[in-house]
Amino acid sequence: MKIVEAQLEDWEFIYNLYINDNPCKIIDDKESFKEVVKNYLHYPNNYNFILENELGCKVGYIKCQNKKDRNRNRLYLSSLIIKGSEQGKGYGKLLIDYVIDYAQENGFKEVTLDVVATNSRAIKFYEKHGFQVMKYLMKRLI
Repeated sequence: MKIVEAQLEDWEFIYNLYINDNPCKIIDDKESFKEVVKNYLHYPNNYNFILENELGCKVGYIKCQNKKDRNRNRLYLSSLIIKGSEQGKGYGKLLIDYVIDYAQENGFKEVTLDVVATNSRAIKFYEKHGFQVMKYLMKRLI
């Protein structure tokens, strides 16, 4: 296994993960998505990593952001996606452990994330890895 910093040439892999393996679709237009990824990769407070398996195939992606707010130095995990055919093989654990180690080594005090309330699989995964529910975000359609 190898975890490497994501590069611009990884944009299509990341796009395919978002389109095929992410329950929260964000951008369908490929060219617009390429620009979004370019911004992700060049913004100084973003950290983007790709997981490659033993064969060198890309199987996962994780994106974090440095969030210094209210005197808290926190790393916000904004995306963790494993290729559908590779899920259930421990790759998500490898990426989450990598980010937690990265956060500790770089002086962050906490790692936070948001998860869709109906995504019970993700909630169970994050709780298994030590994350706790801190708040509920609610909405009302009008």
